[in-house]
Amino acid sequence: MRKISINEVSIRQSDGTQKEKLSFKQSLELARLLDSLGVSVIEVPALSDDESDYFLVKAISSTVSKATVSVPVSLTDSSFDLRTSEALKEAPGARISLLCPTSTVQMEYFLHKKPDAVLQLISRRLQECKALGHELEFCAGDFTRAEEDFLRKAVAVAVDSGADIISIKDSAGDLLPDEMGNIVALIKAAIPERVRLAVDCSDKMFLADACAVEAVRHGADEIKAAACQGVTVSLEHFPHILSVRSASCGACCDIDMPRLDSTVKEIRNICSSAKLSSMLAGDPGTGLDIRLSVHDDMNAVMAAAGKLGYELDDEDCRKVYDAFVQLASSKEVVDAGDLDSIIASVAFQVPATWKLESFVVNSGNIMTPTCHVRLMKGGSLLE
Repeated sequence: MRKISINEVSIRQSDGTQKEKLSFKQSLELARLLDSLGVSVIEVPALSDDESDYFLVKAISSTVSKATVSVPVSLTDSSFDLRTSEALKEAPGARISLLCPTSTVQMEYFLHKKPDAVLQLISRRLQECKALGHELEFCAGDFTRAEEDFLRKAVAVAVDSGADIISIKDSAGDLLPDEMGNIVALIKAAIPERVRLAVDCSDKMFLADACAVEAVRHGADEIKAAACQGVTVSLEHFPHILSVRSASCGACCDIDMPRLDSTVKEIRNICSSAKLSSMLAGDPGTGLDIRLSVHDDMNAVMAAAGKLGYELDDEDCRKVYDAFVQLASSKEVVDAGDLDSIIASVAFQVPATWKLESFVVNSGNIMTPTCHVRLMKGGSLLE
């Protein structure tokens, strides 16, 4: 039976383009929850001139224990490639994702290029990204409105340039499930077996889950989903569908089904409290318009940390201040969002104290329920 990868995009979708976005701590907690749930890939926002983006990717990469961390890079700008690769260094699996519009109107509007020039750009950028040594994804955006001949050439160029994953994104959101299945079958037949096919379905017509099922039935290897946001496949619903109809789909996934519903509720609670990140970023009227510079001493930095709600011991104060000085030396102003990122990345990376070895629960209508738990702390066993 084929194993379908679940690519979770909630953190990547909170990329600062929305009025309210996830804070550093919220993003890190989401990554922990998704990793423990068994998602295969966690997508995070692209790096920018804001140093906190680098801290976020680096922190998530060192936090997750199983999932691949995927970071998008620009199709037209390679200046953040090496920095992105460095941030992914500690990830158990690292992926670089390159999104390219494939419809004529989007190519001319966003790239100001004709189709032949876009094909050359795809080839050059994929080869540059391949040299970084990570798994490489080429994402064909707005593929439903692309000219068939161009889409075929773009996929072929991506494969020849070293792409490990071909991803198709339904930007228009107007596909019916059978149409999605037919397109997936055509693309799957055109790529070599070593290259996986990922699908990002729009939920504009409330058919994302159905389209994802048809994509899997016709050969898709990876489905992009979200626990919140509501713009793509549902992380809550799709694994359930796949679990119930695994035989007819010929596929399954590694999602921890007993924990799925409760974990999705936790994630939604975090997403619904995203107003916190606006407050931490110094939203007008909150009283947290923090602006620090390299000339501020440790007392000023710790006072600002206190306004953000942190209580730090002496060791954490030194770590935070050292990281602050390093950032402030290359940035004129360190704001509340930057300081929040620093504190969360250097002072709140708490190592695991307890490890669950095993547990057994016995219950019934004619017996007293019992539970036997084995925990390890260091080299000591507790039962």
